Amino acid sequence: MSIDQIPEGASFELLWNERGKATRGPKPGFRLGDIVKAGVAIADGRGLSTLTMASVAKRLGVTTMALYRYVPSKDALIDLVADGVMGRPPIPAGASWRADISAWARANLAMVRRHPWLFAIISTRPSVGPNWARWLDAGLQSLTSLPFSASENMAVLLLVDGHFRAAAQVLVGAKASKEWRNNFSRMMYTVVGDPRYPTLAAMVAAGRFDEPGFDLDGMIEFGFERLLDGIEALAKTRSRR
Repeated sequence: MSIDQIPEGASFELLWNERGKATRGPKPGFRLGDIVKAGVAIADGRGLSTLTMASVAKRLGVTTMALYRYVPSKDALIDLVADGVMGRPPIPAGASWRADISAWARANLAMVRRHPWLFAIISTRPSVGPNWARWLDAGLQSLTSLPFSASENMAVLLLVDGHFRAAAQVLVGAKASKEWRNNFSRMMYTVVGDPRYPTLAAMVAAGRFDEPGFDLDGMIEFGFERLLDGIEALAKTRSRR
């Protein structure tokens, strides 16, 4: 079977049925977990673009064709590695929905910061594997005490997840680039005195962006807390009704 002939759902079967055995040939010398570890090491070390069937095969000490007996395509390999690196989510403590969803969201962001290449995958090819399902389940479990419907809880989770995806885009993209940071600083001071940017120029001139607490992490936390304030206010209104 050629790569173009891989049937739909091959990644799903690989993720959920733990098809860690080779389809033919001698007794396998490794499992899917070994492939995931090799893939993560490659992506962490040299970036997502270097995560290929050939690079993983080389790291495992087998031929590329031999690896195809375990993983049917590069897309399946990426799905496998992405779901594997996600690991397990934090277990909701049950003290309060706000504390639990905060822990969930911050763990989500921390995971992407540890593996910046993961953001490119989850932005364009969201996982459908068991670890992703565990994160989804843990997030929903954090919200069960809210007086919302199932679809509203899912909407809240998407809202929280969207905030931290946007944060990850900045933190692992823009902030990770020294060139971008330097150019951003130059831009901020270039606008001073330019009438086309009156508000921004005035804030820069007044030193508003030099105030304590003005950093990307602080802004992300401030936005997240305000988002939770809104959810909490709606929950209290519903409870009074």
